[in-house]
Amino acid sequence: MSMIIKEFDLEDVYLLSEIIDKANIPIKTEKLSEKVKTDKLESVEDLKSIGKEAFLAIAIDVTYSATRSLWKVKNLVNKFIGNMTGMKPEAVKKLGIKGIKEFFAELLNTPDFKSFLEQADQ
Repeated sequence: MSMIIKEFDLEDVYLLSEIIDKANIPIKTEKLSEKVKTDKLESVEDLKSIGKEAFLAIAIDVTYSATRSLWKVKNLVNKFIGNMTGMKPEAVKKLGIKGIKEFFAELLNTPDFKSFLEQADQ
């Protein structure tokens, strides 16, 4: 069952930008070459695999930074989750670790969110 009920739109971009700014979350990909092995690039499938590895490396960095500073932006995060899921603030506050993990895992697979991360890095 999908938690996210709507597309990632401009209002979500503004809210997520505010969260990233206030939590001081760095989105940097310049050291991806250290994390992603490119020495065995021989086919299109290899390239797709490298893309997945790169995205995972970015997601891990962002998740670590976000988790460390989450307390600074808890109300904004609750609002963001509520906007994307249609949940009321009280329900968002009651989400357990499993629910939060499920939400962000689903968000990370959203094409518009991936595009947002790419733009945020530039």
